[in-house]
Amino acid sequence: MPGHTGSSQHAANSNPAQDGGPPNDNRRAHDANPAAARENAETMRKKGKKGRSNRATIKVASFNMKGYSTSQEEDGPMAKWLKINQIMRENKYGIMILQETHMDDEREQTIQNLFGRRLKIRASADPDKPTQRAGIAAVLNRGEFDAEHAKCTEIIPGRALMIKARIHGGKKLSVLGIYAPNSVTENANFWDQIRVYFESRPNERRPDLLIGDFNVVEDAIDRMPARIERNIATEALDKLKLELRLRDGWRSTYPDSARFTFTQTRIRDDDTPAMSRIDRIYVTSRIL
Repeated sequence: MPGHTGSSQHAANSNPAQDGGPPNDNRRAHDANPAAARENAETMRKKGKKGRSNRATIKVASFNMKGYSTSQEEDGPMAKWLKINQIMRENKYGIMILQETHMDDEREQTIQNLFGRRLKIRASADPDKPTQRAGIAAVLNRGEFDAEHAKCTEIIPGRALMIKARIHGGKKLSVLGIYAPNSVTENANFWDQIRVYFESRPNERRPDLLIGDFNVVEDAIDRMPARIERNIATEALDKLKLELRLRDGWRSTYPDSARFTFTQTRIRDDDTPAMSRIDRIYVTSRIL
């Protein structure tokens, strides 16, 4: 695929299929269209009495914004958020996890004021440079489930955000959205922090889905050129997966398929781009 953008998508209790995902940092090509790539799964739907979609499952997606505004200064942040609003509506996403939001409290309130009729937005900013780096947000679609009573918990500021909600029939769903650091050491520490968070809270509900930009791959097939990458980051992620009893939903369903969510803008010496599947969704066996 060309220099990419897009989203990862999954529906709880169904099988995923993926075409791609979002960019992450300044190594990546980017536009503001989260529909450009999918980790796709269809859901069964029923309409509630008041028009809300009552569904046994819910669509969850991920999109890396690569900043609050577009590169076109006159567009401001609205080009991206109008697109997000459109994609949420057209694809009936219940929850979208955003990375690299660069959104402080003021920016969060601005967007909430504009799109609050349809969307509920909860953001977690980088504690040191909230409008310049990192940042993660959950966008909840009021038309798809009871978003108003969903609870959002900040686990790691600007990096990890937990959403707990009730979907059709009062069924509980917990989604852990993440934006992992890029360096191997920081990436490993990130997974360790999340693992310790849950280990120290044995009564805390574990996530049904772990979704976002992992900035690391586990299998050789998820990288081109293919190579095995085992280091402290993948080891820390393994420990977290074991603690939370999660597995890569798409890879479990398609063990021999190669799809990528990220293309480096810098071309290699042999004129071929380096690609990898760093944007993923991990699920429990119950969900898969």
